[in-house]
Amino acid sequence: MARLLVAGVLLACTVSGCGALQFYPTDQQYQVVLQIADQDGLPVANAAVWIDQNLMEERSAAEFSMLGAGFPSTWQGWAYNFLSPKLKVRIDYEGDSDQVQVIVSKSGYRTQDFSWEVSEQSETQFFRRVVLLEPSCLAAEAP
Repeated sequence: MARLLVAGVLLACTVSGCGALQFYPTDQQYQVVLQIADQDGLPVANAAVWIDQNLMEERSAAEFSMLGAGFPSTWQGWAYNFLSPKLKVRIDYEGDSDQVQVIVSKSGYRTQDFSWEVSEQSETQFFRRVVLLEPSCLAAEAP
């Protein structure tokens, strides 16, 4: 009888649309979009990007491209010069999240690092961060 009752509740939820059942662990996809520029706003070409300790095969481009269809409408028209492949994090339980660390470096420039939290409730799978790389000689001269 108890099995019949549980099956009936699950069927009622499915038919009435009270929410999808989520099974864990599950993967959440995300993508990193960066504008890697110098202090004058010019693109820095061939910067290396590590995402979660993995060196990306792609390097930053010498010219900016514009975000278009397939990205949030508020982002369309923004300039970028690095676009990661689609990546994923593992969500082990409801409410779980993963901190994704990004490191950008290029010889002669100060390394930049930052992170985002990716969860199954993320509004979008795409992220953007403006990264200004200061030449390391200027950083050494600063008081």
